[in-house]
Amino acid sequence: MATWNWGDEKHLHIRREGFFGKKTNDGGADKVGHAFSHYVAFRALHNYYDWSENGKSTKWYYSISTAVSLGLLIEVGDSYSSEIGGSYEDFIADITGISLGALLEYSPILDSLIGYSWQYWPTSRYYGKNGEKPLNFTTDYNGAKFVLNFRLTGLQTLGLQLPNFLRYIQLDYGYFTRNYRSGNVDNEDPYRSLYYGISLNFMEIVKDFFENPHTKASRIIQQPFKYYHIPAGYYEDYKI
Repeated sequence: MATWNWGDEKHLHIRREGFFGKKTNDGGADKVGHAFSHYVAFRALHNYYDWSENGKSTKWYYSISTAVSLGLLIEVGDSYSSEIGGSYEDFIADITGISLGALLEYSPILDSLIGYSWQYWPTSRYYGKNGEKPLNFTTDYNGAKFVLNFRLTGLQTLGLQLPNFLRYIQLDYGYFTRNYRSGNVDNEDPYRSLYYGISLNFMEIVKDFFENPHTKASRIIQQPFKYYHIPAGYYEDYKI
């Protein structure tokens, strides 16, 4: 409520945002951001309900319904913000992220192969315009990249025999935008860009510090590297 000015609009305010269009407010970065945030929310909720429901199938009902309700309620709140407005495109992105999270939770093999991560470094837009609202880093898209990771270690779960060093490698494919929503950090025209590269899988590095990589401590320390992407490797950007 404090960050997105919920309540300053007295009437329901719905707008069409245009998904990934070049002339939209964020060039689609907000859509992959919505997908990512609800992907993480679903996975956190699923792990909680897996514990609270003792592994019973009801965990799926609770985690999916709670994550979907979260996305819906956010759009209702946005509908009463003159700055933002409700958006069905945002809700579609929410459902997409939740669906990916559900697929990976359902299939441990796919989960070992595929990751969805966020790369971020604060920009002058955040420190300036949004500095008074610390939680607003989520909309500082000038400093964000959203990346799908293909982890080579997952090929071992399929029974493929690979050189051991390949388990540290992941292939990255992503999307980001720069200079949208009057938040120019370098006074250039706004643009959208694809991202591709190769980087280290820090989850595998963490495992090497434990005699048993499947202990609770090992799994907990791996979690930040599951959702936050460190660009330790080679990458290229391709403007579109």
